[in-house]
Amino acid sequence: TSKLNVWAYALGTSALPYADPPTLVNPTPLLVNAQNNVIRGANGMYYVSQNRSAGIEAGIFVLDTSGSAIFNSLTATRTLLSNTGAPDIFTNTYGIAVSPDQQWLAAVLGNSDIAVMPLTNGIPDIASRLLIDTGSNVTLGRDIAFDAANNIHYVSSGQLIYRVLATGGISTATTSYSDGVTTFNISLVPEPSAVVLAAAGLLGGVVAWRRRRGRGSPR
Repeated sequence: TSKLNVWAYALGTSALPYADPPTLVNPTPLLVNAQNNVIRGANGMYYVSQNRSAGIEAGIFVLDTSGSAIFNSLTATRTLLSNTGAPDIFTNTYGIAVSPDQQWLAAVLGNSDIAVMPLTNGIPDIASRLLIDTGSNVTLGRDIAFDAANNIHYVSSGQLIYRVLATGGISTATTSYSDGVTTFNISLVPEPSAVVLAAAGLLGGVVAWRRRRGRGSPR
């Protein structure tokens, strides 16, 4: 009866294999769909998504550390649009991710586009969201994650790709190679970027692509 609730294993420093049962996080059920994604943020909050192709249920929830629901995207959508009957703009969400610095939430949508929004005290600011048009709007966007540099990684079975979206700004990576006599450092230095504005969804999106050149310097 609680298969669509959130459960947590309190592993701590327990020896493996861990045999204790999980604890029910939210006693009040939230979900109606088994295609869900659950992320625990560094702040201890739980971020939960569900995909709904029909109905008016919320697509994204946030639970505080006690398991209480403190945000859902359906209520936030209706507040934003001043429309008590509006459907959730995040209804068709297949996966979510929270950045390591706890500043961003990203969602991969059923049409393979990506939504990114800032977190304010752990709560998504949907009014400030960016919708990244990833190309062909085909089903399905499958999963999404941030890496340590806040780049976004996502996979889409509809687009048949695994793609990495850079955050923009200046970045330089250096790889060292030695043949035993001479050491070479290969640095990837960004060229001036081209920023493409894509008018997608309600607010549109911003996607930045960068070309890089290799530069070798023997020492």
